[in-house]
Amino acid sequence: PAEQMEDYRQQGYRDDALVGISGLEAYAEAFLAGKNGGRLYLVDANGAYVRGLVERRPERGRAVTATLDRAVQAHAEKILGEHSGAIVAIDVNTGALRVMASRLPLLNRATQGTYPSASVFKIVTISAALETGLFNTGSVFNCLGYWDGLGAANRKACWLAAGHQNISLIDGLIQSCDVVFYEVGMALDSKDPTLLPTYGAAFGLGQRTGLVEIPEVAGLMPTPQWKFDTYLESWTVGDTVNLSIGQGFLLVTPLQIAEMLSAVANGGTLYQPYLIERVEAGGSQPEQVTQPLARGRLPISSATLATLQQGLLAVTTQSNGTASHRFAGLSISVAGKTGTAEAPGPTGKPHSWFAGYFPADKPEVAMVVLVENIGEGSSYAAPMFRQMVEAFYGLPLTPLPEIIEVTGD
Repeated sequence: PAEQMEDYRQQGYRDDALVGISGLEAYAEAFLAGKNGGRLYLVDANGAYVRGLVERRPERGRAVTATLDRAVQAHAEKILGEHSGAIVAIDVNTGALRVMASRLPLLNRATQGTYPSASVFKIVTISAALETGLFNTGSVFNCLGYWDGLGAANRKACWLAAGHQNISLIDGLIQSCDVVFYEVGMALDSKDPTLLPTYGAAFGLGQRTGLVEIPEVAGLMPTPQWKFDTYLESWTVGDTVNLSIGQGFLLVTPLQIAEMLSAVANGGTLYQPYLIERVEAGGSQPEQVTQPLARGRLPISSATLATLQQGLLAVTTQSNGTASHRFAGLSISVAGKTGTAEAPGPTGKPHSWFAGYFPADKPEVAMVVLVENIGEGSSYAAPMFRQMVEAFYGLPLTPLPEIIEVTGD
């Protein structure tokens, strides 16, 4: 850029140099640029050469290998098309990012877009319910299609207007019954209002993942202290109830959700995501290879982890799972969760989420598809997720359905 020309000259760049000024190229500029050579020599008053003083040999730029899968990345960008949204895929055993696509330009929605996670957050809520001992997988709830736990004047609806009737905690996750999670949220708040926010933070939400190559934002995991500091208002049970279904003040990035699903898939380890696989040797510098870095563990037992994995698999395979019809016949098993996030926007339509991992029996990749202001998670994000799985394994692509607005999470 012309306005930065003098700064680059001071760093030894020529006026015709190509430089990385954003994204991965900006981070890797120090590796890619190399170093110009030069000679400093003494001349007499007539400009004739007298003797050399010092010489520096030029150094070739060092090649950088990204973690991204070129073909699948291209398909992610194609499948998003003109939709605002993001697709993120991460190696569950290392944290290497295989896909990071964002639409439309100027904002990397994968790392800088913040959204309510909607029902994807129920993964956190059910974990808190089980770990605190307040509920077990067989705990039974009654869903009539609405919930009056905060009084009839504050009635809250379930996405299924007819109600799920008697439903267990684990089926509440599989069928994404809001009433189940309203009840759980109220019970958690009664025990300790900070419980659910604490679990959310321990699952990696409301904080940067540690990705160093490109900018990311922290999002927001609301707490009673945060609400008081921000609004001078006390936390209410309604705040916890809203949080229990991933609404309210909560804001997450697609990258955070991908990291969270990766930890569920790999046995509980939160790996720091990264975009550079290696930097080749050059000059006096040896080859640099990125090593996986564990930055935390999910605060749950092996039994709770197994329950999560069982429930997320049933979402795509059990007949009453919210996305089973979208994954029928797929030869690669998928475990995951739909989400439909209430959100402002010109269309008035919600954000569509699907977050999961595959193959479910031996996980390799965790992935998130988010499409802004378009409709239900099962209608939009889930079919896109399926086609992305097919792209990863070179399978024939299932045509995206003629999307029809349907009732459902």
